[in-house]
Parts: sequence; structure tokens; C-alpha cells
Amino acid sequence: MKTYDINHNIFLTNWKEVNSMTTILIVCNTPDERAEMALKEAKALGYRCIFCGDKADKNIFDLADECYEIDWNNWKSLLHLAKIENADGIVGLCDKAMIPVSKTCQALKLPCNSPESIEMFLSKNKFREVQERARVFHPKFVEVEELNCIEKKCSSMRFPIIVKPAQCSSSFGQTVVYNMDELKNSFLTAAKNSRNHKVCIEEYIVSDSLRCIELDIFVMYENILWDGIRESYRVAAAPLRPIYDVYPAVLTDEEFSELKNTVSAIIKEVGAILGEYNIEGFFTNEGKFFVIEINPRQSGYYNPQHIENFCGVNLTKLLITTAIGDNSYFEELKNFQRFRKNILAYSVFSEKSGTLDHVHIDSKLQQHLLEERFPLGNKNGCFVQDILTATRPISIVVFEFDSREELEKTRLHIDKLIYAVLSEE
Repeated sequence: MKTYDINHNIFLTNWKEVNSMTTILIVCNTPDERAEMALKEAKALGYRCIFCGDKADKNIFDLADECYEIDWNNWKSLLHLAKIENADGIVGLCDKAMIPVSKTCQALKLPCNSPESIEMFLSKNKFREVQERARVFHPKFVEVEELNCIEKKCSSMRFPIIVKPAQCSSSFGQTVVYNMDELKNSFLTAAKNSRNHKVCIEEYIVSDSLRCIELDIFVMYENILWDGIRESYRVAAAPLRPIYDVYPAVLTDEEFSELKNTVSAIIKEVGAILGEYNIEGFFTNEGKFFVIEINPRQSGYYNPQHIENFCGVNLTKLLITTAIGDNSYFEELKNFQRFRKNILAYSVFSEKSGTLDHVHIDSKLQQHLLEERFPLGNKNGCFVQDILTATRPISIVVFEFDSREELEKTRLHIDKLIYAVLSEE
């Protein structure tokens, strides 16, 4: 095992000769469950695994054959490491990894999307421009760099308005506002959370439900796999944050057609040709599928593993194998007989900050429990943040039900059946 400090051009631990095994680079933040699961899958496939990103935590260090810290602002540091390790493929798993990975793969002629296509997904403003060109439903929007430009640029927009970091993952830094004073106040929060310090301001498309549609699709040139469609629910306390998912999504034929046509038009307009994409959206009252965002990488919170629980398709395996140019699993899936289980995956957050005593799971649900995972390790006895500020759930519990009716009975009371219990002060 070795760790490499690219900034000082030195190896921090002992060097061992690179062997002839297939070598894959996994590029990600830490801690992150996506990196953990990708490394496990790559090891199971017999690959030599190299982790590149932030300083490796214990989970990553134990799974990877080698760990490197890279300079995120200099993609050539990743290129340098890929050449050192003679990489056969590179997989990015977090937003800030995707352009460096694309540029590196392009330079080495490895399977990839263009950096320009990735940028269109990552920039909220450019993504709205893509929707406009693709002639799919989208809100009125503007990009703002300076606070003193807001009134002029937003004068024709109708409240409520949502203020977003132009480049940021998840829902961090987003605020729904109802007047110009709130809009100005929210600008600084959004700019602070934006990687390019720009802010996307758009008319807020109001949904009359906390139910959205989320999906992980897989793109292989003109082919799209749609196995990862699910119902994604928010809660009133955090209406911008997905909390739990239900498989399968119940859609009419018309809704499914509208969803597929909308997403396909966007993918074609961007020119994406490979990889897994995480998509969030919902249906408007007029029946249009509004794509809130498309993230050009896997979803987190172990969603790819939940999709495998639901239908048997291993998207992580598909992502890794196609990254090295091995399309055999993709071809296998053309004739793979999917199953469809009734799955509910619940992300446990605490309503308030405090010291966690335990996560309560009602005894009636134990017979349905498939698994419980802890993205940041078991936090019993540790301080946890509230639902609005936490970066990851305390735990993620997955249940399987015999029928959709049984699942729905549980879903309607889910917050009373599963919740974080804090220690008394």
C-alpha cells in the first residue's frame, strides 16, 4: 500500500511494482459510500483498485490497493497518476471528480464522455439552457454573479423563486424565497456553496406533493437502461431533500412515455454517450416531466445497491466494467430476467442536533428488514446534526414487502416507525 502526495512528488509509504492485473482508478470524495461500494465491486471483479481523491479514510484504505491524494484544481495531477499506474479505466463518483476524470480519459483514449458534456450537467444554468434547446419543460432562469445585478436580472420573474449555487451537489445552499429582500439575502448563501461562486436563480415550480421521481439510468451510446426508476419522497421539515425511496415507481403509460422522452431528449442534446446518471424530477399539473437536475454520476445513499435489491441489475458493476471497455455485462443485461420487489429505503436523519442514543425501528418492521447501512459509521453516542445541515444520513434502512399495499401502509406512517432518538441532556 502506498499514498502519493502529488504536490510534493513523493511517495509517503512503500512502493510496490505494478502487476499485470486490470487496473481501475476510483476518483471520489471521502468519506463517501459510493467509493466504498465501487471498490468492493472492483475487488470482486479481480481488478487492481487505485483510489484517488481526498485523504483516504479507513474504509477506503482497507479496500484500495493504493491510495493517492490529488489536487482537485489541477486535472493533470490525475493524468500523471493514471500514467504511473497504467490505468485501464477511470470512474468518477462525485461532482468535482467528473471533469478531471473526463479530461484524463480523453487524453488517454479511455472510455468517457466529453468534458463539455459533463459541464452542461454540472452547471445549473447551462443545464437549463440544454432543456431550452431540447424543447422540454423548464422554468424561467438567470445566472447571477454579483449581488447588485439581482433586481435588474430578476425583474420579470414571478415569485416564489428558488436560489441555487450554480455548481453544487445535493440541495446544499438552496433557498425558496417569496420577495426581493429574501432573494438578496439568500444570494450570499448560494454563492458560498457554489464551486464557481455563481448563482442560478429560477422561478420555483411548485409541486403539490412531497413525492418526486428519481432515477438512475445507464447510457451506452444510443441505448438507455431504465431500471433505476423510483418514487422519491421528501418530508415537510426538509422539502428540498430526498428522504426515502419506494420501488417500483407507479406510473401510467403516459407518464412513463413522457419521462423517457424528456430524459432522452436531454441526454441527446448534451451528447452523453456513457455512464450512470442520477436524475431528479416530478410531473407538473399539466403532465409534463420537469427534470430538476441530472447528475453525471451515480447517486449516493447506497441507491445503486437498492436498485439491485429491487430488480437484480448491478449498476455499480456495469459502471466499472464499461469504464475499462468491457461491455460483456451490458450485453448480458439485454437478456437478463429482471424481478420487481417492493422495496422501501429510508434515510434516517435527526429532527434536531444532539447526541444520538440510537435509531428506533418499530418491532413490526423487523421481519421486513433487508439491511441497515451507516454511511459515516455507527453514530450511537456521538453528536449528530439536524436534518437541514447534516451531510449524510445517520443510517439507511431497507425493507422488502410482499405487496405494494403492505408497503403503502408502512410508508404513510414511516416517520412514526423509524426515527433517531437523542440522549437526554
